[in-house]
Amino acid sequence: HLPELAFLILGTYFTAPFKTVMGENKKTMNITKKQKQWLIVLAGFLLSGVNVGINTNCNTAFLNPVCEDLGLSISSFALTASIVSFVSIPCLLAIPQLLKKMSARSLLIFSGMGFILFKILFGCAEELWQFYACSVGIGIFAPGFGYLTVNSIINRTFTENNGLAVGIASSGAGIVGAVALPVVTWMISAKGWRSGYYLEAVLALLFIGFAVILIGGEKKETQEETVSHSSRWKMSGQEKIAFLLLLVGLFLLCLVGMGIQPYLMPYMKSIGYTTAFAAGVVSGILTINTAAKIISGYVFDRVGTIGAAGITAGTMIVSLLLLVLLKGSPVVYLFAVIFSFAYVALSIPAPYFTRQLFGADHFTELYSIVMIVTSVGGAVGNTLTGLLLEMSGSYIFVWVCYISLVIAAAGCLSAAILVKKREG
Repeated sequence: HLPELAFLILGTYFTAPFKTVMGENKKTMNITKKQKQWLIVLAGFLLSGVNVGINTNCNTAFLNPVCEDLGLSISSFALTASIVSFVSIPCLLAIPQLLKKMSARSLLIFSGMGFILFKILFGCAEELWQFYACSVGIGIFAPGFGYLTVNSIINRTFTENNGLAVGIASSGAGIVGAVALPVVTWMISAKGWRSGYYLEAVLALLFIGFAVILIGGEKKETQEETVSHSSRWKMSGQEKIAFLLLLVGLFLLCLVGMGIQPYLMPYMKSIGYTTAFAAGVVSGILTINTAAKIISGYVFDRVGTIGAAGITAGTMIVSLLLLVLLKGSPVVYLFAVIFSFAYVALSIPAPYFTRQLFGADHFTELYSIVMIVTSVGGAVGNTLTGLLLEMSGSYIFVWVCYISLVIAAAGCLSAAILVKKREG
């Protein structure tokens, strides 16, 4: 009876309780502005945990059980993740408009309900096309509580320590994923894969619901404010150049980051490390990366845009150089630490540079474009490494090529910063 129970909870949890829990009576919410800000960061932490930690990181637990039970090929079922990614990319463009028409809390409730519904339907699926249809649904609704929405809410709330706030919020992806994956895996082994999907739906219900409560009531932008904003701001020629340079720089960084990470285990095995040791290194990188996001956000706030660009590109270049020297060397441990910080390039720099260079008023519109570009960059990087490897037969050749791309990315980011500063 898990599907029926989940539907019942879904219908009641997202409606009446909010008026009583939030109180509409503000005397019960006697908290300072600073406390409210960090409650919003906690909400972002939970939402990132659902969007990435549960929705993405737990996918691997279902691969073999579903395929063995229904007689599906692994490649055909794995396509569900690609469908989610491709559908979500154009949906990101709708988020800025939705945030103008409804409050962030309303968007979270709407998208959360849709996401939970399709997670339940995943557990009810019997044929491959049904999994594909559910993947389309997840791709449509998941962006509503994803990084774009989370960072837009944080951007509205924080004028200082914005980088630290984004870092803490995004770390929820790793921490929640680390906790949820073994729990979901246990549920699958104990009760079957369908119960695993129902458990994901329940966890999402709890996390998104609690996040909505933490965010509280929020006025959406009025029509007059929207017209006023659009009439008083248009990108100048210099700003367009700066934004284009920023997009190219972030695209290249995400390309390189995703060009490295999926290939770490096969590369380490090819140079003599055991599978168990390589898996331990990759696991260590993902664990350290959670703390690296918070530390990097804190440091970025203090060193400014030029310093942040130097740190981001520098750690990536050092990581690639260490990869070249990795064979039979204790430098592997140093690589694990440095790359954990370099891998932050896939999450923190994009919202940080967008906010710092172009301000808060138009962050959501610009960041939606940035997220699409960086998502494409990550997808290209994963494929490009394989193509370069087939062409050259050498990982070293790939790493050297990527060093040149990171240098180009650093140049683009620096040029974007200088152009924007000159434009004033």
